[in-house]
Amino acid sequence: MHPDYAEERQKDQPNMKALAAAMRAQWIIYDEVKTEDLMHRYPAGQVKLVRKMSKRFAKLSPSEQLQAYNSVAPEHMTFDEARKIGNLKFTEKHLKTVDTSREGYGVNNTDDSPYRAINGNKYYVKFQDWWRKEEKTRITFLTTEYRIIRAMENMPNGPLVLNFDRPDLFDRNEITLNLILDNRANREKTDELVADMKEKHPNGAIITNMSDDDDATTHDTAKGSNSFNQDGIKSVTAIYHMLSPNQYEQLLIENAVFGTKDMVKLFHLDQFNQTSGRSLGFRHNPNITTQAIMSKRLWREIGISIEMNSRYRVRLVQNNVD
Repeated sequence: MHPDYAEERQKDQPNMKALAAAMRAQWIIYDEVKTEDLMHRYPAGQVKLVRKMSKRFAKLSPSEQLQAYNSVAPEHMTFDEARKIGNLKFTEKHLKTVDTSREGYGVNNTDDSPYRAINGNKYYVKFQDWWRKEEKTRITFLTTEYRIIRAMENMPNGPLVLNFDRPDLFDRNEITLNLILDNRANREKTDELVADMKEKHPNGAIITNMSDDDDATTHDTAKGSNSFNQDGIKSVTAIYHMLSPNQYEQLLIENAVFGTKDMVKLFHLDQFNQTSGRSLGFRHNPNITTQAIMSKRLWREIGISIEMNSRYRVRLVQNNVD
Protein backbone atom coordinates (compact mmCIF):
# COMPACT_ATOMS: atom_id res chain seq x y z
CA MET A 1 0.00 0.00 0.00
CA HIS A 2 3.02 2.32 0.24
CA PRO A 3 2.97 4.77 -2.73
CA ASP A 4 6.68 4.08 -3.42
CA TYR A 5 6.38 0.29 -3.25
CA ALA A 6 6.47 -0.42 -7.01
CA GLU A 7 9.38 1.96 -7.60
CA GLU A 8 11.35 0.57 -4.67
CA ARG A 9 10.86 -3.00 -5.86
CA GLN A 10 12.61 -2.16 -9.14
CA LYS A 11 15.86 -1.11 -7.40
CA ASP A 12 18.85 -3.44 -7.17
CA GLN A 13 18.76 -3.27 -3.37
CA PRO A 14 15.21 -2.33 -2.38
CA ASN A 15 14.78 -1.06 1.16
CA MET A 16 11.52 -2.80 2.00
CA LYS A 17 12.10 -2.47 5.74
CA ALA A 18 11.96 1.31 5.48
CA LEU A 19 8.66 1.13 3.60
CA ALA A 20 7.26 -1.31 6.18
CA ALA A 21 8.34 1.00 9.00
CA ALA A 22 6.67 3.95 7.30
CA MET A 23 3.41 2.00 7.02
CA ARG A 24 3.47 0.80 10.60
CA ALA A 25 0.47 1.90 12.68
CA GLN A 26 1.67 4.67 14.97
CA TRP A 27 -1.38 4.92 17.17
CA ILE A 28 -4.18 2.36 17.65
CA ILE A 29 -7.46 3.26 19.35
CA TYR A 30 -9.00 0.19 21.00
CA ASP A 31 -12.64 0.95 21.88
CA GLU A 32 -15.02 -0.95 24.19
CA VAL A 33 -12.43 -3.08 26.00
CA LYS A 34 -13.75 -6.29 27.58
CA THR A 35 -12.32 -8.40 30.38
CA GLU A 36 -11.66 -11.12 27.79
CA ASP A 37 -9.16 -8.68 26.23
CA LEU A 38 -7.32 -8.49 29.55
CA MET A 39 -7.18 -12.13 30.63
CA HIS A 40 -7.71 -15.76 29.66
CA ARG A 41 -9.91 -17.90 31.93
CA TYR A 42 -11.02 -21.50 31.72
CA PRO A 43 -12.75 -23.80 34.21
CA ALA A 44 -10.31 -26.12 35.95
CA GLY A 45 -12.18 -29.12 34.53
CA GLN A 46 -11.40 -28.05 30.95
CA VAL A 47 -7.71 -27.55 31.72
CA LYS A 48 -7.52 -30.99 33.36
CA LEU A 49 -9.21 -32.49 30.30
CA VAL A 50 -6.50 -31.06 28.02
CA ARG A 51 -3.84 -32.40 30.35
CA LYS A 52 -5.53 -35.78 30.12
CA MET A 53 -5.06 -35.62 26.35
CA SER A 54 -1.34 -35.11 26.88
CA LYS A 55 0.80 -33.55 29.61
CA ARG A 56 2.88 -31.94 26.85
CA PHE A 57 -0.02 -31.01 24.57
CA ALA A 58 1.45 -27.62 23.55
CA LYS A 59 4.69 -29.26 22.33
CA LEU A 60 2.96 -31.79 20.08
CA SER A 61 2.70 -31.29 16.34
CA PRO A 62 -0.78 -30.33 15.05
CA SER A 63 -1.43 -33.87 13.84
CA GLU A 64 -0.31 -35.31 17.19
CA GLN A 65 -2.53 -32.81 19.01
CA LEU A 66 -5.51 -33.88 16.94
CA GLN A 67 -4.76 -37.53 17.68
CA ALA A 68 -4.51 -36.79 21.41
CA TYR A 69 -7.73 -34.79 21.26
CA ASN A 70 -9.62 -37.60 19.48
CA SER A 71 -8.37 -40.16 21.99
CA VAL A 72 -10.26 -38.35 24.74
CA ALA A 73 -13.16 -37.28 22.49
CA PRO A 74 -14.55 -34.49 24.69
CA GLU A 75 -18.19 -33.64 24.10
CA HIS A 76 -18.10 -30.03 25.23
CA MET A 77 -14.76 -28.79 23.92
CA THR A 78 -13.69 -28.11 20.35
CA PHE A 79 -10.23 -28.91 19.05
CA ASP A 80 -9.46 -25.19 18.72
CA GLU A 81 -10.39 -24.63 22.38
CA ALA A 82 -8.13 -27.50 23.42
CA ARG A 83 -5.24 -25.97 21.46
CA LYS A 84 -5.80 -22.55 23.04
CA ILE A 85 -5.80 -24.03 26.54
CA GLY A 86 -2.73 -26.14 25.83
CA ASN A 87 -0.77 -23.20 24.41
CA LEU A 88 -1.49 -21.08 27.50
CA LYS A 89 0.59 -23.51 29.61
CA PHE A 90 -1.33 -23.00 32.83
CA THR A 91 0.38 -23.89 36.11
CA GLU A 92 -1.00 -24.12 39.63
CA LYS A 93 -0.08 -20.48 40.27
CA HIS A 94 -2.79 -19.55 37.75
CA LEU A 95 -5.51 -21.40 39.69
CA LYS A 96 -8.24 -19.24 41.27
CA THR A 97 -11.15 -20.30 43.49
CA VAL A 98 -14.67 -18.86 43.52
CA ASP A 99 -15.35 -17.31 46.93
CA THR A 100 -18.95 -16.18 47.43
CA SER A 101 -18.07 -14.47 50.71
CA ARG A 102 -15.95 -11.96 48.81
CA GLU A 103 -19.06 -10.24 47.43
CA GLY A 104 -22.40 -11.61 48.57
CA TYR A 105 -25.42 -11.62 46.28
CA GLY A 106 -29.08 -12.61 46.57
CA VAL A 107 -31.31 -12.91 49.61
CA ASN A 108 -30.95 -16.67 50.11
CA ASN A 109 -27.69 -17.29 51.96
CA THR A 110 -28.31 -20.95 52.75
CA ASP A 111 -26.17 -23.67 51.21
CA ASP A 112 -28.90 -24.65 48.72
CA SER A 113 -28.96 -21.15 47.18
CA PRO A 114 -27.91 -21.16 43.49
CA TYR A 115 -25.67 -18.23 44.34
CA ARG A 116 -23.90 -20.27 47.04
CA ALA A 117 -23.66 -23.58 45.18
CA ILE A 118 -20.88 -22.18 42.99
CA ASN A 119 -18.62 -21.57 45.99
CA GLY A 120 -15.32 -23.40 45.64
CA ASN A 121 -15.41 -23.77 41.85
CA LYS A 122 -11.97 -23.35 40.34
CA TYR A 123 -10.65 -21.59 37.23
CA TYR A 124 -7.28 -21.19 35.60
CA VAL A 125 -6.66 -17.52 34.79
CA LYS A 126 -3.77 -15.83 33.02
CA PHE A 127 -3.31 -12.13 32.28
CA GLN A 128 -2.92 -10.96 28.71
CA ASP A 129 -0.14 -8.53 27.86
CA TRP A 130 -0.30 -8.31 24.06
CA TRP A 131 -0.27 -4.51 24.13
CA ARG A 132 3.14 -4.47 25.83
CA LYS A 133 4.66 -6.29 22.87
CA GLU A 134 3.74 -3.44 20.51
CA GLU A 135 6.74 -1.33 21.50
CA LYS A 136 6.62 0.89 18.41
CA THR A 137 2.89 1.49 18.46
CA ARG A 138 0.93 3.57 20.94
CA ILE A 139 -2.26 1.84 22.02
CA THR A 140 -5.05 3.82 23.68
CA PHE A 141 -7.92 1.92 25.27
CA LEU A 142 -11.32 3.61 25.49
CA THR A 143 -14.03 2.53 27.90
CA THR A 144 -16.92 4.03 29.84
CA GLU A 145 -17.17 1.02 32.18
CA TYR A 146 -16.01 1.34 35.78
CA ARG A 147 -15.47 -2.42 35.97
CA ILE A 148 -12.90 -2.37 33.17
CA ILE A 149 -11.17 0.62 34.73
CA ARG A 150 -10.98 -1.18 38.08
CA ALA A 151 -9.51 -4.26 36.39
CA MET A 152 -6.85 -2.22 34.56
CA GLU A 153 -5.91 -0.38 37.72
CA ASN A 154 -5.29 -3.69 39.49
CA MET A 155 -3.35 -5.47 36.73
CA PRO A 156 0.37 -5.99 37.16
CA ASN A 157 2.04 -3.70 34.62
CA GLY A 158 -1.39 -2.77 33.31
CA PRO A 159 -2.21 0.23 31.11
CA LEU A 160 -2.02 3.75 32.51
CA VAL A 161 -5.56 4.82 33.43
CA LEU A 162 -6.74 8.39 32.86
CA ASN A 163 -10.30 9.22 33.94
CA PHE A 164 -12.18 11.96 32.09
CA ASP A 165 -15.65 11.18 33.46
CA ARG A 166 -17.60 14.45 33.96
CA PRO A 167 -21.33 13.79 34.43
CA ASP A 168 -21.56 17.07 36.37
CA LEU A 169 -21.38 18.96 33.07
CA PHE A 170 -25.02 18.08 32.36
CA ASP A 171 -28.12 19.74 33.76
CA ARG A 172 -30.09 17.64 36.25
CA ASN A 173 -33.03 17.08 33.90
CA GLU A 174 -30.62 15.69 31.31
CA ILE A 175 -29.41 12.94 33.64
CA THR A 176 -32.58 12.00 35.55
CA LEU A 177 -34.77 8.97 34.77
CA ASN A 178 -37.87 7.44 36.31
CA LEU A 179 -37.54 4.33 38.46
CA ILE A 180 -40.33 1.73 38.64
CA LEU A 181 -40.07 -1.13 41.13
CA ASP A 182 -41.96 -4.13 39.80
CA ASN A 183 -41.40 -7.73 40.87
CA ARG A 184 -42.42 -8.94 37.42
CA ALA A 185 -38.88 -8.06 36.35
CA ASN A 186 -37.84 -11.70 36.49
CA ARG A 187 -37.25 -14.54 34.06
CA GLU A 188 -40.81 -15.90 34.28
CA LYS A 189 -42.79 -12.67 33.97
CA THR A 190 -40.69 -10.34 31.85
CA ASP A 191 -42.79 -10.93 28.72
CA GLU A 192 -45.89 -9.97 30.70
CA LEU A 193 -44.11 -6.80 31.80
CA VAL A 194 -43.00 -6.04 28.24
CA ALA A 195 -46.57 -6.44 26.96
CA ASP A 196 -47.77 -4.06 29.67
CA MET A 197 -45.16 -1.44 28.71
CA LYS A 198 -46.01 -1.75 25.00
CA GLU A 199 -49.67 -1.11 25.79
CA LYS A 200 -48.90 1.91 27.95
CA HIS A 201 -46.20 3.28 25.62
CA PRO A 202 -47.05 2.22 22.04
CA ASN A 203 -44.36 4.52 20.62
CA GLY A 204 -41.73 3.38 23.09
CA ALA A 205 -38.55 1.28 22.93
CA ILE A 206 -37.84 -1.55 25.37
CA ILE A 207 -34.44 -2.84 26.45
CA THR A 208 -34.19 -6.14 28.33
CA ASN A 209 -32.22 -9.38 28.24
CA MET A 210 -35.09 -11.73 29.10
CA SER A 211 -37.85 -11.29 26.55
CA ASP A 212 -38.90 -13.27 23.50
CA ASP A 213 -40.63 -10.18 22.09
CA ASP A 214 -39.11 -9.26 18.72
CA ASP A 215 -39.51 -5.56 19.47
CA ALA A 216 -37.32 -5.72 22.58
CA THR A 217 -33.58 -4.99 22.39
CA THR A 218 -30.92 -6.48 24.66
CA HIS A 219 -28.66 -4.31 26.80
CA ASP A 220 -25.57 -5.39 24.84
CA THR A 221 -27.21 -4.59 21.50
CA ALA A 222 -28.26 -1.18 22.78
CA LYS A 223 -24.76 -0.37 24.00
CA GLY A 224 -23.34 2.58 22.07
CA SER A 225 -26.45 2.96 19.91
CA ASN A 226 -27.75 6.38 18.87
CA SER A 227 -31.13 5.08 17.68
CA PHE A 228 -33.03 5.46 20.95
CA ASN A 229 -33.20 9.25 21.10
CA GLN A 230 -35.04 9.83 17.82
CA ASP A 231 -38.17 12.00 17.65
CA GLY A 232 -40.41 9.07 16.72
CA ILE A 233 -39.71 7.43 20.09
CA LYS A 234 -41.72 8.71 23.07
CA SER A 235 -40.20 6.55 25.80
CA VAL A 236 -37.28 4.22 26.49
CA THR A 237 -37.93 1.53 29.11
CA ALA A 238 -35.03 -0.56 30.39
CA ILE A 239 -35.79 -3.70 32.41
CA TYR A 240 -33.02 -4.98 34.68
CA HIS A 241 -32.66 -8.44 36.20
CA MET A 242 -30.72 -10.32 38.83
CA LEU A 243 -27.60 -12.07 37.57
CA SER A 244 -27.67 -15.74 36.69
CA PRO A 245 -25.46 -17.93 38.93
CA ASN A 246 -22.99 -18.33 36.04
CA GLN A 247 -22.71 -14.55 35.56
CA TYR A 248 -22.18 -14.15 39.28
CA GLU A 249 -19.48 -16.84 39.19
CA GLN A 250 -17.55 -15.10 36.41
CA LEU A 251 -17.58 -11.80 38.29
CA LEU A 252 -16.35 -13.51 41.46
CA ILE A 253 -13.44 -14.90 39.47
CA GLU A 254 -12.64 -11.34 38.42
CA ASN A 255 -12.69 -10.36 42.09
CA ALA A 256 -10.22 -13.14 42.84
CA VAL A 257 -7.93 -12.19 39.95
CA PHE A 258 -7.88 -8.42 40.43
CA GLY A 259 -8.05 -8.45 44.23
CA THR A 260 -11.35 -6.56 44.28
CA LYS A 261 -14.65 -6.97 46.12
CA ASP A 262 -17.07 -5.04 43.94
CA MET A 263 -17.08 -6.47 40.40
CA VAL A 264 -20.72 -7.57 40.78
CA LYS A 265 -21.86 -4.08 41.77
CA LEU A 266 -19.73 -2.53 39.03
CA PHE A 267 -21.29 -4.83 36.42
CA HIS A 268 -24.78 -3.63 37.38
CA LEU A 269 -23.58 -0.02 37.57
CA ASP A 270 -22.02 -0.18 34.10
CA GLN A 271 -25.11 -1.78 32.60
CA PHE A 272 -27.30 0.90 34.17
CA ASN A 273 -25.02 3.70 32.92
CA GLN A 274 -24.68 2.28 29.42
CA THR A 275 -28.40 1.72 28.90
CA SER A 276 -29.50 4.99 30.51
CA GLY A 277 -27.06 6.82 28.25
CA ARG A 278 -29.08 5.87 25.16
CA SER A 279 -31.42 8.82 25.81
CA LEU A 280 -29.74 10.83 28.58
CA GLY A 281 -26.55 12.85 28.87
CA PHE A 282 -25.38 14.22 25.52
CA ARG A 283 -28.10 12.11 23.82
CA HIS A 284 -30.83 13.72 25.93
CA ASN A 285 -34.10 14.41 24.14
CA PRO A 286 -36.64 16.31 26.29
CA ASN A 287 -39.51 14.72 24.38
CA ILE A 288 -38.52 11.19 25.43
CA THR A 289 -39.31 9.66 28.82
CA THR A 290 -36.51 7.43 30.11
CA GLN A 291 -37.40 4.86 32.75
CA ALA A 292 -35.87 1.86 34.47
CA ILE A 293 -37.76 -1.14 35.86
CA MET A 294 -36.34 -3.64 38.31
CA SER A 295 -37.50 -5.82 41.17
CA LYS A 296 -37.34 -4.64 44.75
CA ARG A 297 -34.85 -7.43 45.37
CA LEU A 298 -32.46 -6.11 42.73
CA TRP A 299 -32.85 -2.54 43.93
CA ARG A 300 -31.81 -3.70 47.40
CA GLU A 301 -28.66 -5.17 45.83
CA ILE A 302 -27.60 -2.20 43.69
CA GLY A 303 -29.64 0.81 44.84
CA ILE A 304 -26.93 2.34 47.02
CA SER A 305 -24.31 1.87 44.30
CA ILE A 306 -26.61 3.50 41.73
CA GLU A 307 -27.46 6.42 44.01
CA MET A 308 -23.84 7.09 44.93
CA ASN A 309 -21.89 6.28 41.78
CA SER A 310 -24.11 6.37 38.70
CA ARG A 311 -23.80 9.11 36.10
CA TYR A 312 -27.60 9.30 36.17
CA ARG A 313 -30.14 10.18 38.86
CA VAL A 314 -33.24 8.13 39.59
CA ARG A 315 -36.70 9.39 40.53
CA LEU A 316 -39.00 6.75 42.07
CA VAL A 317 -42.35 7.18 40.30
CA GLN A 318 -44.02 3.80 40.83
CA ASN A 319 -43.81 0.96 43.32
CA ASN A 320 -45.65 -2.18 42.22
CA VAL A 321 -44.33 -4.46 44.94
CA ASP A 322 -45.89 -5.58 48.18
